[in-house]
Parts: sequence; structure tokens; C-alpha cells
Amino acid sequence: TTSIGVERTGPSIHAILFQHAPERCVEFEAEFRIALAQADDSFDLAPAQAVIDKWWPIAYCTIHPPTNEERALVARERTVATT
Repeated sequence: TTSIGVERTGPSIHAILFQHAPERCVEFEAEFRIALAQADDSFDLAPAQAVIDKWWPIAYCTIHPPTNEERALVARERTVATT
């Protein structure tokens, strides 16, 4: 099998969410538009990059959900971390 990647760009994240998680896509669009409006006023792209940084792992996990083994590992680590 070939792995489908998600580039760390607005268009790539948008395309994945639009196709695989339309309800999440609406959230991404709203946050990204707000960040772009801020950039338009300040000429600082940091807010837009922050949105990309937030949504990239969400888009990636949308097309590559964790396996049962990975979920079990996370559950074990959370248990260890709280004891």
C-alpha cells in the first residue's frame, strides 16, 4: 500500500478535510479565514501558520487513524502518567 501524505499547507489540509471530514473542514475554514484576516492587518503570517500547525495532525489522523495497537499504547501511557 502507498501512504497518502498531507502537506503542511492550507490547501492540502483543506482538501483532506473537505473530502474526508466535511464537518471539521468548516471549522478549519473559519479559523484559517480569521488568521488570514489578522495577517492582512499585521502582515504577520504567524496566526495562519498556527492554524496550519493545529490542523495538520487532525488532517493526517483523518486519513491515517490510529490502529488498535496504537490506541492501546496511548491508553497504557496515560495510565502510567497519572499514577
